[in-house]
Amino acid sequence: MPVSTAPHDISETSEASPTVLIASEHLVAKWSEQVVLQDLIAIADRDARSAPRIIKQHKAQVVVLEQLFANSAKGLALIQELRSNPELVPLEIRMLPEVQGAALGYHATGRALAHMSTPLGRQPSRQARRVALRPGTTAMLNGTDVDVVELSVAGAHVIASTMVKPNENVWVAIVGGHASLRTKGTVAWARAEIDAHRVHYHAGIEFTEHQPELLASLLPEVED
Repeated sequence: MPVSTAPHDISETSEASPTVLIASEHLVAKWSEQVVLQDLIAIADRDARSAPRIIKQHKAQVVVLEQLFANSAKGLALIQELRSNPELVPLEIRMLPEVQGAALGYHATGRALAHMSTPLGRQPSRQARRVALRPGTTAMLNGTDVDVVELSVAGAHVIASTMVKPNENVWVAIVGGHASLRTKGTVAWARAEIDAHRVHYHAGIEFTEHQPELLASLLPEVED
């Protein structure tokens, strides 16, 4: 399938710095991970936490996220982090559609990737709708009680009293009045906050087992 290279509005200043691609290991395997090839730095999505440092180090002004990653909990968290980091301004965030990624050649340059991709709006097109839950809604995370702040078909925002680490595999159980959800997930992001001399851990859980029917039954029981 031919790849369209019709240009989008790419800033001319980006030509002097490499484009950073964050994508699946399968796609990144076409290059050496985190090694500059011409004007491109390819980073596997599992190493996405290193992206802000690499972007700053190489003064990159364009970052391209593979569509599947951009719409995942980890991708959403990274986008938010990149946009809120004053040291990475100006930074243009773009998304590489699935069809373009599948047709990508082994020798594609950063400039070509930027042309194939599209500007990413303030919210990715497939972001799951997040629902705020009633205060006091709790869940079990690997057998430990946590508070649940938000819930969606893709994952949950929880607050734990014990340390939660990114990339950790977890079991999640949320019980409502007459419905419950038990599923597996991965910690997409985590941060510590101090409140009244106590440390709490906010974490984004990305569900790896999706159960939309059970979630639909649970939400009316816990929605704020």
